[in-house]
Amino acid sequence: MAAVLTHNMGDIKKISQFIEECQHINVPVDAPNINTGKGQFVAIDNRIQFGLEAIKGVGSNAVANIVEIREEGGAFKSFIDMVSRVDLRSCSKKTIESLIQAGAFDTLNPNRNQLMESLEDVVTYAVRKQQEDAMNQISLFSDAKSGGTLTEPKLKEISPWTSMERLKREREFIGFFLSGHPLNKYQEDAQIFCSHNLGSDSIGVVADRSSVSVAGIITIVRHTRDKKGRPIAFATIEDQNGAAELLIFSDPYDKHMNLLHQDTLIVVDGTVDNQSGQPKVIVRNIDRIENLREKNQGRFRLKLRLDLDEIVGDDIQKIAAIFN
Repeated sequence: MAAVLTHNMGDIKKISQFIEECQHINVPVDAPNINTGKGQFVAIDNRIQFGLEAIKGVGSNAVANIVEIREEGGAFKSFIDMVSRVDLRSCSKKTIESLIQAGAFDTLNPNRNQLMESLEDVVTYAVRKQQEDAMNQISLFSDAKSGGTLTEPKLKEISPWTSMERLKREREFIGFFLSGHPLNKYQEDAQIFCSHNLGSDSIGVVADRSSVSVAGIITIVRHTRDKKGRPIAFATIEDQNGAAELLIFSDPYDKHMNLLHQDTLIVVDGTVDNQSGQPKVIVRNIDRIENLREKNQGRFRLKLRLDLDEIVGDDIQKIAAIFN
C-alpha cells in the first residue's frame, strides 16, 4: 500500500481514498513527522509513514535536504534546531509553513499556531546563525574575527488553534483529516440518532429511494439555479467513514441556505439515490449537528430496574440528579 500511495502522490483525492482503504483494513497511517519522514510513503512495522513530498507546497529538494541534514547530524531536537540546520534556500519559509500546518512538527511542539507566529523570528535567527557559523569556519583559516554569540529566540506565547482550525489547515495541506476529525466530538450522538454513516458498507448499500439521516461536514458546496431559475445547491459531506453528495433543491435550499457553507457540521434527512453507483442524498431537511441530541431527546425512554434492597440513603435522589 505504501508503494501505491507513493505512486499517487500527485493526486490528493486518490491519496485520500487509499488512506481510507488503509483505515478499513486496519493499517495505521502515521501523521507527517519531521524526524522520521522521507519523501515517499514507507511501510515500517505494519504501519505507513506519511511521505513528506505528499504535503502541499513541499518539494523533493526540500525533503532531500531535511533527510540529509537529519542523517548527518541526528534527529532535530526542536523546531528552532530544525530551521537553524536546514538550507533555507532549499527548505524555504513557505515550505516550513506547509510542514507546520500539516502537523510535521507535532512531536517536537504540538502548538502549530505558536510555530506559525514565531516562524519569522526563527528564520531571521537561523539566517544570522548560519552566516555566523560560516564566518567562524573561515576564521579557522584566516585572521578574520568571528561574530558574537547569537541568542536563540523564544517562541511566542500564544494559544493553540481551535481543533476545527487545526484540522481545516491540516486538510488543506495533506488533503484530508488525519490527526482527528471534526465529527469526533459528536460521534456518539450520530451513532445513536442517525440511521447510517457515509461508509461504503452503510449508506453505500442502502436500497434506492430509502429514507436516511446522516451526519457530516460540508467539504464542497456549489450554488447554482435550476431550469426555472430557482436557487439550488450541490454539496459533498464526509464523515470518518466516507463521503456522499447532497442534492439540495429549491424548497430545502430556501429553508437552509444559511447552513450551506464549507466546514459546517450538519445532520441531513433525505432520500438515497444510488442509481449511479455513488451514494447521493436528495435533501429534505438540514440541521446543525449540535442540535441533534436536543432535537431527539424525547424519542427514547430509559427504564431502570432497581433492587430496593440495595438502595441506601439518598441513592434515589442521586440517580434523579444524574438524569436531570
